[in-house]
Amino acid sequence: MLGGVPDSEEAEWVFDPLKIGRGEEPPLHQRTCRGQLDSPVALGFRPERLGEEDERNYAEVIMKSVITYLRHGLLWYHYDTDIPESGGGSGEFGPINRLFPLTPVELHKGWVLGKERIISCVSVDTLWEQEGEPAVLVFDLSGREKDCGDCCQIGEEGGKWRISLRLEDWQKIAVVETKAT
Repeated sequence: MLGGVPDSEEAEWVFDPLKIGRGEEPPLHQRTCRGQLDSPVALGFRPERLGEEDERNYAEVIMKSVITYLRHGLLWYHYDTDIPESGGGSGEFGPINRLFPLTPVELHKGWVLGKERIISCVSVDTLWEQEGEPAVLVFDLSGREKDCGDCCQIGEEGGKWRISLRLEDWQKIAVVETKAT
């Protein structure tokens, strides 16, 4: 705990992910920013609290909450959620399964640069100090992996990796990590 700020932020009551339009940047919430002062981890969002009607959008609610937390430079952390594998609201935990471990190096609006990986929901151009060659995974609002195509250019620059990622801002989640060997 730092100066009375909790070790993780519980902010699910601050926003409604389904009120964020397609490609719309989530609004800034002062309460959610408190997580930047300690551990940049925010407890996940429980879609059932929105009511039965919104459970049909379960995976989208989860992914939009991941995006909302990234907008504040925070990482989503599992909190009593279970995305259905089929039917209404179905999807996968794709990007969530790849968030950790992460040692934060820089917190940004829409992305977090860590020693182990970069997590982003916006276009990014940055240098990343990593020994192995980076790989990019991109996920949609159902949490399912999508082909990145040419969304990312990677090259060596001064002993670091230049990562130039182009995303549909606030609509996709990218994870950049070292290629498995």
